[in-house]
Amino acid sequence: MDHSCHRKHPLVLQFNSERRACKICQVTQGRGYLYGCSPCELAIHIDCLSPLPVIESLLAVQETNLQGQINQLKTELNEKGIQIEALNKNLDKMKLKYDMLMKDKDCVTATVNNLVAEVRSRDLQIRQMEDHLQQLSKEHMQLTKNLEDELKLKIKDLEKEVDKQRNMILDVSEEKREVIRQLTFSLDHYRSGYKELQTFLKHKRHAVIALSSIK
Repeated sequence: MDHSCHRKHPLVLQFNSERRACKICQVTQGRGYLYGCSPCELAIHIDCLSPLPVIESLLAVQETNLQGQINQLKTELNEKGIQIEALNKNLDKMKLKYDMLMKDKDCVTATVNNLVAEVRSRDLQIRQMEDHLQQLSKEHMQLTKNLEDELKLKIKDLEKEVDKQRNMILDVSEEKREVIRQLTFSLDHYRSGYKELQTFLKHKRHAVIALSSIK
């Protein structure tokens, strides 16, 4: 319903929750339905614009519309309730699945932590073994050097001893050669004397035999 204040702002039947004065009768009305225009801040009592049968008819139509809206809202509310119930079930399933996944995650995390701790322990053991091997290698190198030095000293001592023994052998060999020469000379001398003795004895035996024959 248009009004003279502004043709583009129609009067709308609305529920008034505050006390407002009617533009026509200037009577202030409390809570209730009235025609109003919010942009113009205009309020007019229903009785001042429409007769009672028309008002009742309008109210009936509006009540029917409101009841239809209420029923539609109830239907939508029931549908929303069903959807919410389904969502709650899905939410429960998701929570259960989430709890299971969290348990699996905790198990996996514990396993990973154990593996990490084991790897760190093995890394520590490896580093300790490497340090021990390095120490053993240093000790081995030092022992090898000491042995080499000791062997070099022994070799030098043995070389000196060999030279000494060689010289002694040379001296002894010379002495032996001299003794052999002396023995050879003596043997030749004795052999010559032996031959002379054999010759002498042979002649003497012949002489004895000859004397025996003469007798």
